[in-house]
Amino acid sequence: MNPRKITGNYLRNLLQEGRILCLTFIKADGTERDICCTTNPELIDKEKRSRGLRTPADHLIPVFDLQKKEWRSIDEDTEIELIESKFPNALDTLGVKP
Repeated sequence: MNPRKITGNYLRNLLQEGRILCLTFIKADGTERDICCTTNPELIDKEKRSRGLRTPADHLIPVFDLQKKEWRSIDEDTEIELIESKFPNALDTLGVKP
């Protein structure tokens, strides 16, 4: 898949499908960040699942970083580039261990 720019709304839709997404986005401090993330509860450690259920500000999209094993937020208005989108059975192709 070639990297492509997506909107925050489209990101939310992909996450609702239970996908694993590899993204590049601009953090609040202006630096670029790469992340492989999901909101699929089957891929999130049990003790970390409830932490993501907090309601962040409306413009923030909560995602679980599959490499750092922590919740992160992506501003829906930031520049988001989709690198890869997979369903959970493809974790090994992304080099991510749940």
